[in-house]
Amino acid sequence: MKALLLVCLGFATPVLAAPGQAALCPDLAWTEAKTAAPTPADIAGLQCWTRAGDPTAGYMLAMLTKAGRGVVADPAEARRLLGLLANGQSGGSITGGLSSRVRSFNLDPVSRFAEDLMVAAYPPAMRELAKMQLLGKGGDVDMSAAMGWLEKARDSDREAGILYSALKAKGY
Repeated sequence: MKALLLVCLGFATPVLAAPGQAALCPDLAWTEAKTAAPTPADIAGLQCWTRAGDPTAGYMLAMLTKAGRGVVADPAEARRLLGLLANGQSGGSITGGLSSRVRSFNLDPVSRFAEDLMVAAYPPAMRELAKMQLLGKGGDVDMSAAMGWLEKARDSDREAGILYSALKAKGY
């Protein structure tokens, strides 16, 4: 397996290739320059990895869609993509030992631990979805849903925990 380092809007995140996936999707050697001005080939690579079920690539694609970098800015589509990832879905179509729920993690697919991780929600997506809901970006303001996502993500995403605590202190 080959670990790839991606940087999306200032955050570094490892991406792990699924078995057989390397032949289908291009390697992503992501840089901050690509984040600032991704080419059509960069976007196509992220789309390929997203279809393969990689949550980090899906998250990056959603954030680029939100910002309008390399694609037309579409807050509603970004919110939809983040919602899929927050709910543990990637929109991926490549299947394997655990049926359509297989994600691109470098794990032994027969272990229960691996299956749990492969269908787990993606905390950074929960945080960003909550921020969009708080601000009404890509849809209506939904304080209750936003607080729910932040509460779910707070233990595994530091920024979500800080935001959740701050909003709770203000009475939300």
